[in-house]
Amino acid sequence: MYYIHLKHYHNTPAPFQHPLLDGCETVSQDVLNAKAQKVIDGGDPEDLIMSLRFCVSMLVGRFLESWPDTLPYEDDMVSQGMLEVSRLCRDIPLDLFAERGILIIANSRAQQGIELMLNEMRSLASASSMQQMRRIRRGEDPAYLQATTNEYTENVHPEDERDEMTREIMDAFVKIVPEDEIDVALMQERNWGRGYQELADEFGVGVGTIHRRKARLYKKYLELTR
Repeated sequence: MYYIHLKHYHNTPAPFQHPLLDGCETVSQDVLNAKAQKVIDGGDPEDLIMSLRFCVSMLVGRFLESWPDTLPYEDDMVSQGMLEVSRLCRDIPLDLFAERGILIIANSRAQQGIELMLNEMRSLASASSMQQMRRIRRGEDPAYLQATTNEYTENVHPEDERDEMTREIMDAFVKIVPEDEIDVALMQERNWGRGYQELADEFGVGVGTIHRRKARLYKKYLELTR
């Protein structure tokens, strides 16, 4: 079994898009360190979290390029990466910050969190990145990890699988316990698909709050559907 792990030479990211990373831009280390210092001095970590989204974007892109079989876990990787960044920005280790700077710490924490999540979730051994690249060069599809099965029990028929999946999704959705009125509003059907800025303006909060709340709700949903 191969352990999914990014090496230093896995430095080319595959392009992808994700709602939690919309509009993220590269920020210099000096600017990030200045924002981190403001948080250490008692400031709101929201701006720092939003600025570090590009770090998560680059990491997930590197996983997708180097380990193509992680594609089914794209949402999970983004959510886990943002969770690790959010945790870091709320409790910045002063000794590591002084030695390495916030960007290096964020990259390390996010990568470790994503790798741990991927290797805990996969149910089959993964092909190595070299094997995957060989398959792609031969014009073959990557060997994706299989998280589901095509076998059916006696009382479940293949034609019912889509309906059953829909029921499971809705069952998980109604089991999510919202923490406050913002969570309740985000879960209302009328707010599905609305933009982050639009929701932030209506609720009177920052865009980063909407990003974090949606990521947290999505993580709860994933925990209920695994």
